[in-house]
Amino acid sequence: MAVAEKKMTLLPWLIFVYLVIFPFGQLGRIELTSNIIVHAVDLVAGLIGLFWVVRFTRRRLARLKVPKLGRPFLSFLAVAAFTLLLGAIRVVPNEALAGFFYLLRFTAYVLLYFAVRDVVARKRELKHTLVNALVAVGTFIAVFGWIQYLAFPSLVPLSEYGWDPHYFRLVGTFLDSGFTGILLALFTLLIFTKIWSGGAKAGDWALLFLGISSLALTYSRASYLAFFAGLVILYIVRRNLKLLVGGLVLLAIAVFLLPRPAGEGVRLERTSTVNSRLENYKQAMDIANTNSLFGVGFNLYRAVNEDESKLSHAGAGTHSSLLFVLATTGVVGLLTFLWLLWKIFAFSWQRRNKTNGMLVLASFGAIFAHSFFDNSLLYPWVLGQFAILLGTLED
Repeated sequence: MAVAEKKMTLLPWLIFVYLVIFPFGQLGRIELTSNIIVHAVDLVAGLIGLFWVVRFTRRRLARLKVPKLGRPFLSFLAVAAFTLLLGAIRVVPNEALAGFFYLLRFTAYVLLYFAVRDVVARKRELKHTLVNALVAVGTFIAVFGWIQYLAFPSLVPLSEYGWDPHYFRLVGTFLDSGFTGILLALFTLLIFTKIWSGGAKAGDWALLFLGISSLALTYSRASYLAFFAGLVILYIVRRNLKLLVGGLVLLAIAVFLLPRPAGEGVRLERTSTVNSRLENYKQAMDIANTNSLFGVGFNLYRAVNEDESKLSHAGAGTHSSLLFVLATTGVVGLLTFLWLLWKIFAFSWQRRNKTNGMLVLASFGAIFAHSFFDNSLLYPWVLGQFAILLGTLED
């Protein structure tokens, strides 16, 4: 029992370490092989999950309460593991190993949710501490983004290493405007939720300005849409039209005042990315049609997608999260994943009258909207942040 309690006291500190390294993004990237990548946040999330599993097994006779979302999470994990086993026999061992690491990463973030939920259930005061810590994380993401934008506005030199050649766009330490954009949208929605709840302080308005301006400089239209989707959900829950209009006006003003240096990426009317995504969706559907029931295996997308450049960091999947799940786990996996998403929505909707419930709902809506254009539902940092937010909700 003493050992189990020691694990319990260690978990909050590990979660704190996870949040400290979170804003450093791709700077914690570790390439084990050309197609097996782990990040510092993955390792810490995995360590948190491991400690929680040890604690769970030690206390199983005491009937440790499993979260209500445990069944849908574990169901999808089981389907994903089964499809990986089926697909592994059709690819070379190195590709199968890459798929295993991807599954291991997703498992780590599921366990992160379990661990946070368990910690918060035992120490209620940590709920507000974690939310405030996410505010600090978002602030650092925005600050790091501004440093990059002002000091290193061109990422063209990184294109030879597989990164998109962004030019005069805020991409921060994540080196991708779309994923940086969704994280900034979540940060801004977090601040908006505090204001919406009537507990805003003077500093919150400064953070709101930081979030809005940083989000605008990503030039990510999917992230703008994600922010809009989150605001609409906040309005549906609280029916405050002034704040809804105010948020949209602030973003519109920021976008209107954006500088327009030379380059395709800063043109909001650009169509090249639209065409690229349509082609990407078509490839995903073609792959899904060849393995409709169980897909090609989670995640063996790169192994069967010969059209995708092996040097590109987008080569491991498709831009749409749902199409990615369909292609890699088939119809069975997609239905299980949709059931999981529905359970998350229903779980947070029941708690919409509480600040944390409202925040999880808005964040879920933003991520879901964004996931049609970038695979954000399965992006490590989005998974981590949402796992922590979801873990603050009571059963």
